[in-house]
Amino acid sequence: NGNNGVGGGNGGSNQIALTVQSDINFGRLVKIGDGIGSVLIDLQTGSKTIIGNLDDLGGMSVQGRAVIQGSPLRPVRVDFPASIIMRDPAGGEAELRNFVTDLSALPMLDTSGTLVFHFSGTLVTSQAIVVGGNLRGRVPIQVSYD
Repeated sequence: NGNNGVGGGNGGSNQIALTVQSDINFGRLVKIGDGIGSVLIDLQTGSKTIIGNLDDLGGMSVQGRAVIQGSPLRPVRVDFPASIIMRDPAGGEAELRNFVTDLSALPMLDTSGTLVFHFSGTLVTSQAIVVGGNLRGRVPIQVSYD
């Protein structure tokens, strides 16, 4: 979810908004043995790499896509959490961490006040949280003017 800035007395020109157009999706995975492993999604191709005791059962993997809208030609800062826990109502869990984006080192809104970027992370399973399911979680993305 994006954060909305507060106008500084100049007609609200400091407002900024984030819209997530597509969520990260790792497709379908199955644990092998102890199920300890990780899955990464390539930001450019959307393909997934599986490491450890997990296997791919298909399903399309998708990197996240988001749009920032605000004041034209303003530099922005985008912050992701260190990690989040993905959960299933039946008790399954896995950790999503090491978030990456295709943002430049100094991201800036274009002349129309828009910036589109992709993001992903590493899904990590451990012996303690390897029970499967339809895992879901919310990634609190913070956006502000730099």
